[in-house]
Amino acid sequence: MNTLIQLEIGVLLIDTATQQPVVMLKDLNEERALPIVIGLSEAGAIASEMERLQFPRPMTHDLLKNLLDTFQATLEKIVVCDLRENTFYAQLHITKDGEELLVDARPSDAIALALRAGAAIYACESVIDKAAVSTSKLQVEEPPEPEELHVPEASDDAELIKEFLEGLREGDFGKYKM
Repeated sequence: MNTLIQLEIGVLLIDTATQQPVVMLKDLNEERALPIVIGLSEAGAIASEMERLQFPRPMTHDLLKNLLDTFQATLEKIVVCDLRENTFYAQLHITKDGEELLVDARPSDAIALALRAGAAIYACESVIDKAAVSTSKLQVEEPPEPEELHVPEASDDAELIKEFLEGLREGDFGKYKM
């Protein structure tokens, strides 16, 4: 059995070289961080839950959480369980009527759902060994005082949401900073 390492979101950022969103998961000892490139819509879903934004209608990950609740199932944890050809794989560990169900998922979707369900985030030690970076190698500047953020509405187009995410600084995430 592969040992599981509990993680938490360190920061959500845009990689300036690729212009892709990256979620940095850090271990609880803050020694290693696991950078995972994610899609723009998943970054929006993660960021909106980190900021506790409410939308007039449920977004996709809210819908998934509502389905779990409706069917009296519990998301116990998510596990980033594999890394093959530079692609991460994850599983949802769901309990329903005392039975554990495993459901394959993209890590970004699993993280967005875990945030909504209050579920723990883990990675297999083998994945951490392959892809994690030492947090001592990460250069984190002291963020300036946060300014008032204009958060795009759910009805805004993808370009506005992308601009919003690109403009975020580490300090904009408060307690989630690395």
